[in-house]
Amino acid sequence: MEAAIPTGSGACHPMFGPDKKTIYVCNQFENTVSEIDPVNHKVLRTVKVLREPKSAVFSKDGKYMYVTNFLPTQRAPGLCGSLCFRD
Repeated sequence: MEAAIPTGSGACHPMFGPDKKTIYVCNQFENTVSEIDPVNHKVLRTVKVLREPKSAVFSKDGKYMYVTNFLPTQRAPGLCGSLCFRD
């Protein structure tokens, strides 16, 4: 291991962003997604999501990240959304 970069509780599904320069990590038990600079070993920002993010995928143009969450089997109205990390 080269470096440990603390993000949040339940960190899972690390993935490179569309630019291949940043890494995104779902923090399942903190209800957040962290954007990480792997070169400088630091968290750039952390974004709050609705509930228990489990995995994510970027849109083809790289503008949006769609986050899945870990939910019980009952219906959860209004839980469709996306994050935009770019400014």
